[in-house]
Amino acid sequence: MYSDLKQKLKLLETDLNDSANFSDTAKMTKLNKEYSDLKYIADLIAELEKTENDIAGNKEIMKTEKDAELKTMAEEELKNLLKKQTELAAQIEEELHPKNPLDKKNAIVEIRAGTGGDESALFAAQLYGMYAKYA
Repeated sequence: MYSDLKQKLKLLETDLNDSANFSDTAKMTKLNKEYSDLKYIADLIAELEKTENDIAGNKEIMKTEKDAELKTMAEEELKNLLKKQTELAAQIEEELHPKNPLDKKNAIVEIRAGTGGDESALFAAQLYGMYAKYA
């Protein structure tokens, strides 16, 4: 699953370095954006693979090591690594799901106090505060 992503990243790198694409700014912009999105996911995958290798190393230490202090240190580190592994896997899954293309666009929201005096102004202020915190 992740090998397809790595292949696509390498293909994008070659397209970005292709001199034929340098003159087409729209294509270069699209390629750069796609490359940066995939690079972030590829970095997360590399970090997950490193974490999985560290987990395997710690399990090996726990099996073979005779020193109790070293075993307890490996157990504590293993707990942290397992937590990190689940967080990274969840983050990768979230990044791999198709994104809404409108997510990165800006929005302008105008909030006005209507007729009603102070109450409408207070409501508009509360509404603005809610939207500002949400954004």
